[in-house]
Amino acid sequence: MGDEKQGGVVWRTIFTVAVGLGWLVWLLLWWAFWSEDLTVAQRFSVSIVSLMVMGALMAAVWLPFSMRYGDEREQWGAPGFRWRVAVSVVGFVALSGVLAYMLWDPWKDFDLCQSLVVIIITVIGGGVMMTPLWLRWGGKRPTREGPVLEDFAEEVSEAIEEAIEEVYEGSREDDD
Repeated sequence: MGDEKQGGVVWRTIFTVAVGLGWLVWLLLWWAFWSEDLTVAQRFSVSIVSLMVMGALMAAVWLPFSMRYGDEREQWGAPGFRWRVAVSVVGFVALSGVLAYMLWDPWKDFDLCQSLVVIIITVIGGGVMMTPLWLRWGGKRPTREGPVLEDFAEEVSEAIEEAIEEVYEGSREDDD
């Protein structure tokens, strides 16, 4: 099983790098030479859709491997993990699809700066929407590398309180 796992990692890595670089070269050439009849916002729309296709392709390549051999494969059987992954995927696809549509038609006259601002705000909004979903999961699950999130939060809170006390004591000494 070790050789099979190693072989799976090797071909998947080579495939990912080759297809990823090929996609990036195609996208850059397309933007530079073959998309003159599209607006900047529409170019971003096509880029988003192509990125979604690349993500689906990479998921199809890596997801079965991670479920079979991944270090955290027991997570797939843990309560709540699969539905969180499903909600994240559906949310990402929906948000990306809406963004691609809006950049293709209603917002097609946006310039480079406006398009980038809309994309960045959408990415931040997507992260904000997914945070409550995954924060609870991460806070309840201990890792091999260190303490659970709650222990880390307690350490940070204590460090902040100590820093505030030092600043307060320093300001009192300055007043005297």
